[in-house]
Amino acid sequence: YDISLGLVGSEMCIRDRTDAKLKNLWGRYVVDAKEIPIYKLPMKNKDSLRIHTPFFRDVVKVKTGYMGSSISVNYNPQDEISEIQERAVNTILRDFSIINNEKDENSSMVRDCAAMSRGYRLMYNKDGVVRIKNLKPYQVYVIEGEGSKYDPDQAMWYYKVDDLWIAEVYDRKEVSIYKETTGGEFQLHERMAHTFDAVPIIPCFNNEEMIAEPEDAMGLMDSYDRTLSNSANLIQASVDSFLLIQGENLDIDNDFLNMLSELRIALVKPSDNMSFVERNINDVHVMNNLKTLRDNIYAMSSSFDSYTDVGGGLPVIGYKQKTHGLELSCKETERKFQSSLYRQYELYFQWLKRWKNITLSHLDLEFTFTRSYPKNIQEEAATLAVLTTQVSRKDAYSLMSFIDNPDEWLERFDEEQDAYRSFLDTENTGIQLDDSEPTDNPEDRGSGQ
Repeated sequence: YDISLGLVGSEMCIRDRTDAKLKNLWGRYVVDAKEIPIYKLPMKNKDSLRIHTPFFRDVVKVKTGYMGSSISVNYNPQDEISEIQERAVNTILRDFSIINNEKDENSSMVRDCAAMSRGYRLMYNKDGVVRIKNLKPYQVYVIEGEGSKYDPDQAMWYYKVDDLWIAEVYDRKEVSIYKETTGGEFQLHERMAHTFDAVPIIPCFNNEEMIAEPEDAMGLMDSYDRTLSNSANLIQASVDSFLLIQGENLDIDNDFLNMLSELRIALVKPSDNMSFVERNINDVHVMNNLKTLRDNIYAMSSSFDSYTDVGGGLPVIGYKQKTHGLELSCKETERKFQSSLYRQYELYFQWLKRWKNITLSHLDLEFTFTRSYPKNIQEEAATLAVLTTQVSRKDAYSLMSFIDNPDEWLERFDEEQDAYRSFLDTENTGIQLDDSEPTDNPEDRGSGQ
């Protein structure tokens, strides 16, 4: 019995049920009309409006930009190493990051976790170089083992090519590739070693409950769309009134009643006359309802309304207060993402040891998530000037929000100090220092030539 084929067969049977939620969440993010409830409502007439406000996408983008714009990795070994060794390790990490466009991949992982509650990353060997690739969560099926949930026993990535499914099933040693036939069956196409010491598909989670960032507020978002659409339809109607026809001898059937309703005509009894009945819209009530819904949407999403909550005059401390809920959510996701990154580099360093005879420990890595929010550079510069007289310059640099790499700043500072001292060295510059007192007599100053 082929356990891989069994996994493929069972997954293909339940795929539609397991994918439905994640596909709907992704559809809301990309504003796919098939996944937006307001677009599924039947239209009363051809002029009806169905307005969608992309709150879902805004909440996800706010978290992605706030948390995922700058994620850096630093090597901090427990044991002392030479400068040459440290430079070699930094070169390995830098090349891995550049080749894989890791900064962008990390930002996309934060986006997937926020939008779909989870993300997956595939590590693979291409021409002797380890590469990484983010996978859409609705295209991945994972069987967790008894250990860490970041170390699955098996995982499958499935996708379509020419309207036929392809499934790549990974275990701890091999990858088995199955292709769907035109008859709907799966046949083993290829099996090979994936060169890693574990399943090379690494999960990442938005939170422990695996809930997407805007998921709790989706009902409120749908209510906002319905309220706004209904109000817009009333306003954009040709007239804000109903034609009232009163009479006893009118030939009435269902088709006639439907036509009158679309033409905004009301039929009543008993006397024969016509008049217009105006329909007033309580815009204050509508606007208050929309504002309440909008505020609750961002509150339930642990986010903030960047279009109304933050103005140009809001101080940095006020901005931080507005983003407090978002910061708490980001902290939880950050811990999950760190576990995924440690697992990624553990597999990468195992691969380096096995195939390149390079020994490194993933436990010597440090990951830094730098938040993106307005910075008061003038205020921080004044604070930095004071701190440099009280603590080490590296510690002072590390406390500044506008300094991403304190080591790099410290290195540049030392280089500038060395250059300045060299400039003042009379043997190198030829400057003759004169200790005589200054004089106000122009003739004593020389010609200046």
